[in-house]
Amino acid sequence: MIFSNSIKSIVRSKGKTALFVIMIFSLTLALAICVSVWAAIDAFLVECNEFYTTIGLFEYIGTGYPDDTTYDSYMDETLDKFDRESIINHPSTILWDESHRSLGYVEGFWRTDMYMPQRMLSVVVVGNISDSEQGFYTGIVMKVGYSLLIEEETVIHVDKEFGPLESDHYYILFGEAYYGRTPIINLAKVEYENAIVNDLGITIPYKQDITIYKDGFSSFELPEENVFHDLSQTIKVISDSVLVCSTKDITSLYSFNQNELYMLSGRVFNEEEYASESKVCIISQLMSERLNIGIGDKINLSAFKSDYPSMINSYWAGTGFDSSSDYEVVGITNAIKDKFWYVYMPYAENFPHSDYPFGYTIGQAVIKNGHAAQFYEDIEPFLDDRVRLTIYDQGYSSVEVPYTTLLTVVKILTAVFVLVELAVCIFFGYLYVYRQKETAETMLMLGTGNVRTFSYFLFSSGFIALGSCCAAMVAGKLLSRFIMMLVRKIAEFFSLIDIRFSNAMLSITKTLEFNPKIGWNIFIIVSVFVFISCIVSCMTFLVLGFLNGKKNKRKRIGPKKERKSVYNPSASIKYAILSIFRGGPRTVVVPVLAFTVILFFGQLANILSSQQERIEYIYDNNIIEGYFTDFKGKQISKQNVSAYNVAKLYHTGYIENLCLTISEPSYFVGAPLKNGKTYNIGPLFIPNSIFSLESLQAEISRGPNITFTNSMHESPEFYYAKRVDVEYMSGYDESVFISSENQDFLVCVVTKAYMEEHGLSYGDVIRVAVDRIVQSEEFGRIFKHYDLKIIGSYVKHGDKDTIYSPLSGKFNTSLIWSQQVNQEESITANQKKELLATNLNSVTFKLKDSRRVFEFKDYLKDYGYSQVNRISIIREYVVLKDAIMNNSLANIEQQIRYLNIAYPILYILIAVVAYAVSYLMVVSRKKEFAIMAGFGTKKKQAFYSFFLEQMVLCILGSAVGLIIWYAVFKELSIMHIALAVGFILFYLLGSAVSINVMSKSGVLAVMADRD
Repeated sequence: MIFSNSIKSIVRSKGKTALFVIMIFSLTLALAICVSVWAAIDAFLVECNEFYTTIGLFEYIGTGYPDDTTYDSYMDETLDKFDRESIINHPSTILWDESHRSLGYVEGFWRTDMYMPQRMLSVVVVGNISDSEQGFYTGIVMKVGYSLLIEEETVIHVDKEFGPLESDHYYILFGEAYYGRTPIINLAKVEYENAIVNDLGITIPYKQDITIYKDGFSSFELPEENVFHDLSQTIKVISDSVLVCSTKDITSLYSFNQNELYMLSGRVFNEEEYASESKVCIISQLMSERLNIGIGDKINLSAFKSDYPSMINSYWAGTGFDSSSDYEVVGITNAIKDKFWYVYMPYAENFPHSDYPFGYTIGQAVIKNGHAAQFYEDIEPFLDDRVRLTIYDQGYSSVEVPYTTLLTVVKILTAVFVLVELAVCIFFGYLYVYRQKETAETMLMLGTGNVRTFSYFLFSSGFIALGSCCAAMVAGKLLSRFIMMLVRKIAEFFSLIDIRFSNAMLSITKTLEFNPKIGWNIFIIVSVFVFISCIVSCMTFLVLGFLNGKKNKRKRIGPKKERKSVYNPSASIKYAILSIFRGGPRTVVVPVLAFTVILFFGQLANILSSQQERIEYIYDNNIIEGYFTDFKGKQISKQNVSAYNVAKLYHTGYIENLCLTISEPSYFVGAPLKNGKTYNIGPLFIPNSIFSLESLQAEISRGPNITFTNSMHESPEFYYAKRVDVEYMSGYDESVFISSENQDFLVCVVTKAYMEEHGLSYGDVIRVAVDRIVQSEEFGRIFKHYDLKIIGSYVKHGDKDTIYSPLSGKFNTSLIWSQQVNQEESITANQKKELLATNLNSVTFKLKDSRRVFEFKDYLKDYGYSQVNRISIIREYVVLKDAIMNNSLANIEQQIRYLNIAYPILYILIAVVAYAVSYLMVVSRKKEFAIMAGFGTKKKQAFYSFFLEQMVLCILGSAVGLIIWYAVFKELSIMHIALAVGFILFYLLGSAVSINVMSKSGVLAVMADRD
């Protein structure tokens, strides 16, 4: 009976029922979707944190960078000052893994790669020697001590520098083997370098006659104790050596983090193996094939630790290895050309690690995901000269930032929907229960009883709430897949950082797709929460209704105290003023509301304005540098960049401070002008024999580079140096590199060591040749050479004695700097041909205006330039050093994004409040309106009376708010004024609507209306 009557009451009040069904259903659905998205994104971010690993790679950018096996004495000095503690103690650091390497040897493993430390050194026995008129001996190899190229019973050409060699003698020869232009292998004389040998006082000869005579015939016999035996064994061990890398986390190593190396079989080291320093290792597939071993097998790894730097000084056969032990193979990686001989093992304290660095890697820090930018900002400014920190996050930031931003927005929306949902639940209980307290009183008077009366109201309200919540639950689950797909699309919009061409994106990007599976549990929980909230609200108002019904008794209302009146000639404006003065507390409400809202609007406008000012400050105080690099973004030298493309890039107007270099090896021919005296120094002639030509070309390739540039300080050798000390002779300075004045000689700056080696001084002219054959009318075929006047010197930062000379000595630089912007038709065909034929070895620049960085990136993309790890039409890779600026902008733009989402909601809420308050302020005076109508006041006059009153109060409060704001902050923004006008308009709109509603109703209807 009670249940059926409850259902009938729902049907009777179908309008109200439909309204609350729609409201509860919609808000429950919205809340369930928000909560499900919140849970999905939160779970996805947790998954991202486990899937991605962020590292900070510390490297020394020496002159030989990025050679991974070389020794740089300058790096060794820097490591003594390197502050490891600041990295280890940084709150974002999870693990610091310093580079620990050693040279090792595995019996049975052999190498033929170009990275072998002593690749072409050979020890051979040669006989049947014949002389040649072409500058070499010809002989037959009788026995091979060690050689990568030379085999027994083959013919070789021996350099005349080994001579004299007699035809019927046999010799042990030590030299360097190489191929020339013929199939016959050449053997050149070379000095053996090994600090251990020098320390032991051992002399390594380049030849030894081992001829013996038997029965009138010459033969040879190898001495039992011979230095060449140890030499052969040493060269073999060093040439076939492996590089042992000890690590505390193999996945944090650059090659593994950037997926250059990955597991083909087996596994990486586990925590127990790291902790116990287990004798396990990971090798390459090529090494496993050459050793014919697999997972679970063992290799015998020998290691040596030298008191001297570099690989070639790490071992001598006469002293042996420092340790030798068996290691179990637990993993096999893919083989890449420059790392297939690496052996990885857990870091062990007692392993003989080298005291000297191999390669330019200092170490890597494993950083908490999402903290890389802060880590970089805290650590990078304090790094020593030439130490570079590079962040590799595997693409975590490009995934995390959009979803974190979206998660914050979802949290805000969830909070809003929770508040609105609770408000609706309260409103639902108020209208469905409390407003029907007279019905409850009637039921109780008829003897229905408390329990049945409670049941009557709870059945009806509960049925509506339950049906709406269940429908929302089912709809939310059905829509969940579509919603999650929509979230993926929206996340793209929330990407705050333009990572194109940025040094923040030197990392590979691992893909983790947002594809959560949302179950029923979230939708059930949200629906139950809303349903319980509705029931609690109804029960609360039921209790309040019962309590008020017992206590409330009608009080007799008499006439109000007579008040003095003011003469009113029925003018609307006068009535409005009269009403304001007589309103009492009612009069204060509107101005206070307007005043408060105006101050709030001022704060909102001020926040946006301050954020824009911060953005402008960041743009003004950040200079973005850029450079061309390789596919991995490792180095800026040794590139191959078209001068034509660079000219077009410069003419776009985006860049300035363009620094270009062209480098090539050189050979010191002589000094035509030395100490004020002139010497007749000829060119470097082309030898007649191919053997001699190839030997000379090999010697040129080993000589110091001559680098043509327009800015010595910005060249690759000094790009990462904080200070370059250059000494110029009187009358010269760095401007000589960009000067276009004609001079008798090209000028140059050389190292002090180079000047000392050749006995040179300022003002001398040197002649250096390069490996380019030209035809001279006077001398015939010669090597191209340059006559350079020494006008300065510097202390070299590495092992190279680089010679610096103005770029204008290499090609017509006016083709880049002097042409009109984007007027290609002004360039002649020959000029364009010269630009296209010129390749630059390094290009660095700065952006003129950091505000145009996004336009510049659009240009680079449209023109076809490639990005690190991303090949495009033009295989020239550009990097912009904008990571710090992007991070600063992202933080502000994230806040602006939140404000742009929150502000419209706040504006709508304030507009609704303005509309509702004005409506209620007028409707609350319906009796006054009815009295005016009863006395025959015209509707138009009544409208203006009420409307003018509200307008005066609203404008008065708003004006006071604006005046006080201006008095305090000395400014009024256009946005602030616009928001104030909008508030006034919405307030007056609510007043106008409410007055119109009352004016269309009769006096009795107005007086009888209780809602």
